[in-house]
Amino acid sequence: MKARSRVSAVGLLTAAAAAAAGCAAPPAQQGRAEPGAGATDFAVIEGTETAGVPATGSLPVPTSSFMGVDEIPAAVLAARERFPEELPDGVVWSDENFATDSLPRDAMIEEGVHDVAVSEYWLCAWMGEFINAEDTGDRQRTADAVTELEKYPTLPAIIAHHQSPEVVVASVIQPAKLGDSSTLREFSQTCTSYQRANPR
Repeated sequence: MKARSRVSAVGLLTAAAAAAAGCAAPPAQQGRAEPGAGATDFAVIEGTETAGVPATGSLPVPTSSFMGVDEIPAAVLAARERFPEELPDGVVWSDENFATDSLPRDAMIEEGVHDVAVSEYWLCAWMGEFINAEDTGDRQRTADAVTELEKYPTLPAIIAHHQSPEVVVASVIQPAKLGDSSTLREFSQTCTSYQRANPR
């Protein structure tokens, strides 16, 4: 008998929550932030019954709540409703079921995944706004986008689930603010869900 898989907020933050925002890590380079980098409060838990020993007997007791894959779409909508910040003008939320598409139907997902995914999508949206403003030479919009991007480490889900969001600010946002947007542009190329929902 196979036990249900359990997937955590940060297990997905590095993979699915980043993919939820349409972000997947660019090639790792020392001293540079990657989507979902630093999030560590959880672990991916998968259990199977082996040699007659139930998997649940070998797993640590989770300290947080889990939900089924089918509950995620409603959780994402609720996370969007309570999200404290606005998307840039003209930007829409993706309709993709980003947190669950690649998961087995019996997977259990830690609560918080959806909140992190919404925060990461917001980050992608403001990076897109920065790039669009910079490309058109609109200095005010560029500055306004930086102001929004600098809020990233203060977002509730990021405070709760990201170990070092200041790395994103230091290695992605601050260089762009100072005139070098190359890392931000590279980082934003991983925001595929955002890009599909908001083609340039």
